[in-house]
Amino acid sequence: MIRDRIINFLSAHSDINTALPLQQSETESYKDLNELAGIVAAITGCSVCSEITVTSDINGRLYLGFGRSQHTDPETCFFRSAFKVPVSVDSYTPEILIVTDPRSLSVTAEYHAGTADNTSRNSVMFDKDALDSILINGGSLRTASASAGYPDGRTSTAYRPEHVRMDGILENADIKLIPEHDVFLDRVRHIRNAINCSGSLLKKAVTARKAVFTLNAETAKDESFLHKTLTGLVYDRLSEPDSECHFYASYTAPDSADERALKPQLFVSFTPEKLFSIKSRSISCDALAGSVSAEDAATLLHDRKNLTENRIVADYVSSKLTGICLDVRQSEQKLRKLSYITHLLVEISGTHKDTPDPREMIKLLHPTPATLGYPAAEALKILDECGALISGDYAGIGGIRHHDESTALVLLRSVTLTADSITLYGGAGIMGESDPESEWKETGLKMTAVLRRISNENTVRTLLDKINCNKYSIR
Repeated sequence: MIRDRIINFLSAHSDINTALPLQQSETESYKDLNELAGIVAAITGCSVCSEITVTSDINGRLYLGFGRSQHTDPETCFFRSAFKVPVSVDSYTPEILIVTDPRSLSVTAEYHAGTADNTSRNSVMFDKDALDSILINGGSLRTASASAGYPDGRTSTAYRPEHVRMDGILENADIKLIPEHDVFLDRVRHIRNAINCSGSLLKKAVTARKAVFTLNAETAKDESFLHKTLTGLVYDRLSEPDSECHFYASYTAPDSADERALKPQLFVSFTPEKLFSIKSRSISCDALAGSVSAEDAATLLHDRKNLTENRIVADYVSSKLTGICLDVRQSEQKLRKLSYITHLLVEISGTHKDTPDPREMIKLLHPTPATLGYPAAEALKILDECGALISGDYAGIGGIRHHDESTALVLLRSVTLTADSITLYGGAGIMGESDPESEWKETGLKMTAVLRRISNENTVRTLLDKINCNKYSIR
């Protein structure tokens, strides 16, 4: 019986009680994307871990971190920053890191050391029997194995996880819109009036809304619901790489023995925007702001309101980079076309004077006018006045540093899932020319970025009608 090196590696390191002083790693290559996606989905699905973080980088690699090492490796760490002012950054090295590269069809498993004094810990486990059953012995969750093999005699596995589809769950759920339609319109008018007030410094402020689906009791009783959803999304991402968006997910399952612990939660972002990417000393940033529906894309390069909104973001980012870079370059304003919406994009790049620190870069740039407004102090004041100031993971930052490369993503087009609710988010940049009803519809349209990945097109259309219809806001 042939046993995969990755599985042997995880089995050997998933029950270690003594921290090792050195990182260890193992790499294996696979036959095709389905097999690569299968092994990574199996690892995700068979993990017993209170914290899992997943993020993509600009090169298409997917990083999965399991647990938190007590040792911080500055060359390998996840980082995230909630949307709030002042900015704080949480960074940590996972105990197990899975690096997946769809281009080379390779998977690397890295084990990262614990504390220098060899403090024992045992927070990350992989169900070895389940891995063996699925990937070695032809377990019930494994589809038929392909006959094609490898030179060493291995056969191709085509494991596909049980996928939690949301169509029925969402269609049967009660929906609450926060804020309700009329309140949202009033907020937009309040912001717009403040911008247009004589002598006002405010140029833009960003507001957002939520659509909260309350799940039925039967779904809420399934404790594996969130983990299955994450596993399925990881498989989807790797089996059919998505060039339209970046991917980020954070799964937390607090200790069930602690009655005060929060509920298990899964936060997922299918974002089109990166805050920055770094390779060695080279830095690249996106200024993504200004949007219309996909059908109206041709109008965007002639839309004064959207062109101005985008320019505010691009000039802000460029001014911040000027203080730390030897040179700063901006592209022309161009279209970033997605299947459901089109944005204006300016790409900004430079060469850092020294060695860039991703955490300091986040503090320097986040939040940009794309997610807060401009100037920041005036935007904060007006958003606080009308109760529109958001906080939390949505519109925050998540990313990875691995060796000399870093990617930080702006966590837009997001969803938070718990056992009893699913919350979608949509934001809009308000300018002096903004039409409140158009901004309401735009925020709903942005929520479909998530819906398209967890339900079919007919369900998306049905739910969008609910999300954008005033009568559903009182349910």
